[in-house]
Amino acid sequence: AADSLTGGLLWRRYDAGSSSAGNRNYLNVRDLAVICNDGQGVGLVKAAMEAGCGGATIEKLKVFGNTGTDSATLSPAREVCKLMVQDDKREAIVTAMTRAGALDDSTQAMIYHGGLAQAFTFIKRSS
Repeated sequence: AADSLTGGLLWRRYDAGSSSAGNRNYLNVRDLAVICNDGQGVGLVKAAMEAGCGGATIEKLKVFGNTGTDSATLSPAREVCKLMVQDDKREAIVTAMTRAGALDDSTQAMIYHGGLAQAFTFIKRSS
C-alpha cells in the first residue's frame, strides 16, 4: 500500500548521506535482569530508577519443573525486571535494589547482568 501511495519503490532505498545514522548517540550500557517473587518488581524498579536507571520492563514468569528447592521456599510466581543501565551507574543501581530488599526472604531476587553489543538513541545532542 505504501508503494502505491508514494508512486514506487524509491522510498525504500537507503541513502547513507541522508540517513540519521550519523546522529546516533551510542550508549555505554549493560543489560540487567532481576528475577524476583511476584509483586516485588515494582519496588525494585522504583529503587533502580531513583538510583539513575532510565526505565524498565516487568514481565510475569512462572517457574516450572524441579528447581532444586522446596516449593515453600521459592514461589513459582515470579517476575523479571529488564533494565538497560549505564555502565557507570550499574553498581549504584544494584546497591539501591539490594537496600530495597532484593535479597530478602520475601523478594528472593536473582540479579544477572551482561554486556550489550551496541545500543543507541536518537536523542538530540546538546549544543
